[in-house]
Amino acid sequence: MEGSLDSRSFGPSADRAGTRSLPSSFISTRPEAHFTRQFAVSRGRMANAANMTRRRADARLLSAASPVTPRRQALMDRVTALEAMATKFASDNAGLKEKNDLLVARADDLGRRLHNKTRQANRARVSADTLRDALGRSKHARAIQAGRLERRKRDGIEKALTEVRLGLTKRWMKGKGGTFTELSREIFRDLVPLNVLAVNVGPVIHTVGRGLGLQVQDHISSRQIGRVMEEGGIASDILELAVTS
Repeated sequence: MEGSLDSRSFGPSADRAGTRSLPSSFISTRPEAHFTRQFAVSRGRMANAANMTRRRADARLLSAASPVTPRRQALMDRVTALEAMATKFASDNAGLKEKNDLLVARADDLGRRLHNKTRQANRARVSADTLRDALGRSKHARAIQAGRLERRKRDGIEKALTEVRLGLTKRWMKGKGGTFTELSREIFRDLVPLNVLAVNVGPVIHTVGRGLGLQVQDHISSRQIGRVMEEGGIASDILELAVTS
């Protein structure tokens, strides 16, 4: 039978048989004879492979045409069940892969959002620290500025009082020729309209000086007060005449 398997038709024996069947001129020690022999061996192997393939195909045809035994049917059912399970597993695997891809994408999105929120939190923290430092510096600067203003105010008051003391002490004194300074004359003219009698102008000035911690050295009489008031009236008349003219 052509489809039956015969081990003598392939394998090393077949190669040896093919070699023995070659002409004696092919068996030689010359290089060209060696290549010729190798080509012949390859040809024989190809022929054996073709025969084996044909015989296997014939065996499958015979098996398909033969009646199905219970054992073969059980094996076929098992194969069908395994193929169905493989199909189901493949479908489940595809679904799981799709879910895994979705979860990975979701995780990536959450990671990006977490990164952005972390950056925003860090920026807000840095801004808060910067603002806190600025407020601290501003508070310190305001305290320093308030201290400086207080010192300036205190120094200004002290300077003004010193100037007043010096003015009342020095400028109240009579100048050369025994005349009073212009400041003292203005004080005299301001006290008289306030219902201070000419006799009391000198004592009032001395009393005020002592209250301020000053020492007034000069004295003025009521006659001198009258002369100063008269000079002031003449000066005002002259000024008024100059303005009207």
